[in-house]
Amino acid sequence: MKRRLAMRWIAAGAAGMTVLSGMAMNTFADVPEDIWEYAQYEDEEDNIIYDFKEVEVAVPQEWKGKYEFETSEMSDGTGSSVTFYHTASREAREKELGYENAGGVLFNLCYSETYDFLDVLPNYQIIGSGESGVYYLMFPTDVQGYLDGGKIWAEWGTLADDNEWITENARMISSGEGIVDMDKVACK
Repeated sequence: MKRRLAMRWIAAGAAGMTVLSGMAMNTFADVPEDIWEYAQYEDEEDNIIYDFKEVEVAVPQEWKGKYEFETSEMSDGTGSSVTFYHTASREAREKELGYENAGGVLFNLCYSETYDFLDVLPNYQIIGSGESGVYYLMFPTDVQGYLDGGKIWAEWGTLADDNEWITENARMISSGEGIVDMDKVACK
């Protein structure tokens, strides 16, 4: 009897894990896994071009050696982004605080399966639609540069002043249907 009861609990647990893992897979199944793979090259003015799967973004050649970037998933599982940040600001802030932080942000290149960001983000620019979602640039609305370092602060400010140039030089290289479910589009 005890053995049969234990086997039932094991079977129930395995079934539960199967259901949960299937739910997790469905949550991320629509986000193309390789959208942030890229080729990097320089154009005729030595600007740095990042050629991702469906979108291209450029940073001015004056940025060389002053920035880095990292990718992350959105917490709700509906997209992901590449955050370009000022290296000196982030490092100075981490040294001051004694732990990792996400400061120094210059801009984010984002991918979303919904238009929910229209309701919450104050500073974005839509680039276009990809295979199953939309790409947009998001710029910080608060100060991200390291304020206590005169030279560091000045350098961050110079880079952040290029937001309009970044926007003008971002483009879709492989357009798609994007978000075709109009229920996902926020109407105001």
